[in-house]
Amino acid sequence: MNLIFTDRGNMQLQSEVDAEAFLANIFSYMPWLIALGILISFVQFAWYISVCLGLRKYTPESVRLNKTPFSIALSLVVVYILCMFSGLAYVFQDLENMERWMHPQFILGFVGFSVFGGLAMLYLLYFTAKTYKTAIVKRKVAREEVIGEFFMSWFLFVGIWLMQPKINEMIEGEENPTLAEPESINFNTYSN
Repeated sequence: MNLIFTDRGNMQLQSEVDAEAFLANIFSYMPWLIALGILISFVQFAWYISVCLGLRKYTPESVRLNKTPFSIALSLVVVYILCMFSGLAYVFQDLENMERWMHPQFILGFVGFSVFGGLAMLYLLYFTAKTYKTAIVKRKVAREEVIGEFFMSWFLFVGIWLMQPKINEMIEGEENPTLAEPESINFNTYSN
């Protein structure tokens, strides 16, 4: 982005040709922006998957959440993101013919697909928050109890710094249980 705006500051847009050159310069950086978006999305969804599936074994069996809706929502969001990035890549390669995509049926289809993908994403955030809270408190949680975790999952850059230490602490506590004090050990329970 700095290169784009630096070039804009150096350019004198006095004609239509200059404006087209400036737009061509902006669009030349689009593959990098798309690749960066894919990388960020991959890291974000990898964290959601690791929380939702990794914390299942730390929740009691009676309150464990069904992972099928999560899998369906994740699949929908991944398809949505891949379609969006593919569509962006296609549009930026064929800017001259962009007018053919500006028909109402394409725009309504895009809006509908975006709403559907957005709802699936909100469900992923809710499921992540509910899984996290359930693993922490070890009981069934209500929707109202996961509002904070929902927003921490949504704003992942901030939320991961608040949620991940508790996850690490819980995992370390389960993997390394505290040893009993020597005077409280009953050796009769360990006999064959």
